[in-house]
Formats: sequence, structure tokens, C-alpha cells
Amino acid sequence: EVTIHAASPLLLVTKELAQVQPDANAMGLLVGQQFYPLNEGSEAIGNFDFVRGVAYGCRVVVTNPSAQSISLELLLQIPTGALPVSRGSRTRGHALELTPYATQSVEYAFYFPAAGDFAHYPAHAATKGKLVAAAEARTLHVVTTPSKIDTRSWEHVSQQGSSAEVV
Repeated sequence: EVTIHAASPLLLVTKELAQVQPDANAMGLLVGQQFYPLNEGSEAIGNFDFVRGVAYGCRVVVTNPSAQSISLELLLQIPTGALPVSRGSRTRGHALELTPYATQSVEYAFYFPAAGDFAHYPAHAATKGKLVAAAEARTLHVVTTPSKIDTRSWEHVSQQGSSAEVV
């Protein structure tokens, strides 16, 4: 309980997180998420090591495969052990309006200050207090140095290459 004594008129908006029950009539809403290194852009989605101190993006894609419009709240959360970047936050809700057969994406960014294994609570979509879809939960393995290095990437060549390779 909180009591607020305002010196002037104010508008207070609150949100709360609450457990929701899965909706048996969810209309097949699809939620997926993909991670990528921020410095390589979102086209670099694929198999890579999460490396301590490197910024990553996560693209959450929501698809409405039904013939009905749907209003939903998307819950986004960075992985445990990570810190937000690019004006991000640890957890946030994002309102989406999906027309029939529409797809929308939302992105956020983070980095890991330490190596280890970290749980990632995936994106969850809810409407009218009911859970309608969620991406797959996973554990992210973060290393100090990558196990695979693309020796043809500019990042590697500019820092590790010979003068001839740089030219």
C-alpha cells in the first residue's frame, strides 16, 4: 500500500504482473525469438557463442494466423545475469495490435558482464488476462572467448590480421 500526497494535480498509471492461465481458445498465435550479435546486425542470426561483454539483440516475432484482429500484451525480459543496453530495461510490457494474418516484431538488447549459464524467460503474449502464446525457454551459455572465430570477418581482420589481410 502506498499513499501519495501531491502538491499539484497528477496522473498516476500503474501496471502489475500477475499469473495468467493459458487460453484454450488461443487461435494459434505464434511467438518466436531470435538472438544476434548487435555489432553484426540482425542478419547474423545463427549458431554463435554468447561472449561476455558483447552486446546482443533479441528479435521477438509475433504472428496472428487467424482471421480475427487481436490486441495483446507482450512481456519481454532480458536473460538472467544480463544487463540492458540501447535504452532498454530488464522487463517490459509491449502492447500490440495484430490485424488478421499480420506479423510484427519487437527488439531489445543486452549484454552479459560475466560468463556462465543463464536462464532466459521467453517472450509471453497475453490477451484479456489469458496466456495465448510464448516462445521457447532456454538456457544461454556465455563464454569469455568464442570457441569459433570467423577469420574472414572485419572485426577479426581489423584487430588480428596482417597488413596484407587488412588491405
